Amino acid sequence: MMNARKLSSPACLIPLAGLLVLAAVFANARPALAQAEDICPPPPGVTPPEDPLVTAQQVEDGTATLREFGL
Repeated sequence: MMNARKLSSPACLIPLAGLLVLAAVFANARPALAQAEDICPPPPGVTPPEDPLVTAQQVEDGTATLREFGL
């Protein structure tokens, strides 16, 4: 008969506690302030990109092709 390791052993609890800490850290992660509030202006002389001619929703709906979306 094989000896089963107990889940309550200290060697097993340390990695489990580490995973719980990582989960808590990533659960409270927030985007960078400039990304969240869109307050980062473009540098002088840079124009924003044009709106796309074909959107992903149009491809999903079947009103446009994937080739048109990629071009």
